[in-house]
Amino acid sequence: MEYIAQSVHERQRDLSHALGGSLFLALCSCIWLPTLPIAITLQTFALFILALTLPRHICLRLTLFYLLEASIGLPVLGSVSPLWFLGPSAGYLFAFPAASYIMSSLAYQQPSLFMQFIGLVSGLLLIYGLGFLVLIHFVPIACAFQSGVLFFLPIDLIKIGVAMAAVHSLKKI
Repeated sequence: MEYIAQSVHERQRDLSHALGGSLFLALCSCIWLPTLPIAITLQTFALFILALTLPRHICLRLTLFYLLEASIGLPVLGSVSPLWFLGPSAGYLFAFPAASYIMSSLAYQQPSLFMQFIGLVSGLLLIYGLGFLVLIHFVPIACAFQSGVLFFLPIDLIKIGVAMAAVHSLKKI
C-alpha cells in the first residue's frame, strides 16, 4: 500500500513539475524581439534551464503540454495561435519535445560542464534542423539557413552559457 501511495505522490509531483515547466516556457516565449522570418524569444533559454534541472520524462511532458496548450488556443506562444503548426516556426516548435528529452538525458545532473554543454547543443541542433526543414517551405533555402540557423547560433550559445551559469549559481546556494 505504501508503494502505491508513493507512486501516486511521485506522479502528482511529476505532473506539477511538467505543468510548471510548461508555464515557465510560456512566460519565456512572451519575451521576444520581432525578427523575420523567425522571432527571437527566450523559449530555447527556458528549455536549457529546464533540461539542466528536470529529468527527461518531465521535460518531454512539459513540452508536449506546451504544444497542446498552444493548439487549444492558450496564449503560450506569446499570442493566441492555435494554428501555430502551419507557420514558419512550426518546425522549431515540433522539435521541442525530442530536443528537451535529448538535452535532459545528456545534461541533467551531469557533473561535467562539458557534457552539459554537449547535451544542450545536441538538442539545439535538432531544433535548428527541424526548424530549417519547415522554414524552407516559406523562404528560399539560403535565406532559411541564414536567418533561421546562422543568425540564431551566437544568440543561442549565449543563452546556453547564461543558463548553465544560472543553474550552477543556484546549486551553490
